[in-house]
Amino acid sequence: MMMLALGTVMVFSAGLASAYFDQEDSYYWLLRQLAFGAIGIICMFLLSRLDFYRLRKAAPFFMTASLALLLLVLIPGIGAENNGARRWLALSVVNPQPSEIAKLAVVLSLAAVMSSRPRLLTSTREMSLRILVFPAAVCFL
Repeated sequence: MMMLALGTVMVFSAGLASAYFDQEDSYYWLLRQLAFGAIGIICMFLLSRLDFYRLRKAAPFFMTASLALLLLVLIPGIGAENNGARRWLALSVVNPQPSEIAKLAVVLSLAAVMSSRPRLLTSTREMSLRILVFPAAVCFL
């Protein structure tokens, strides 16, 4: 919560003048930061109530979906290009960046694999062959 408060203060102080001249509202960036902060707090509260064993079962789905989204970015017309980089999905309202979803999917997948197969942690060879395949694919895309 302290990071959210400090970040909000920094966004407000850094964007005060630009918001006044660009958006004609000095509090534009502050209100936007507060709204996204509130959404984040609500999501954090809801996820804290979720049984984490369900997340373990859903990890392969999240990993597959994130890889599919990373591949969709490469398709012209679906992937939006900005300053020469094609990293976003071109949707009508927002342009999400699938790599952010992929980061979460990699963490969930690795945690699921390590918790279900603790034997992998004892052998460096087994761990590197089985555990690092998906993060390598995500980094490649």
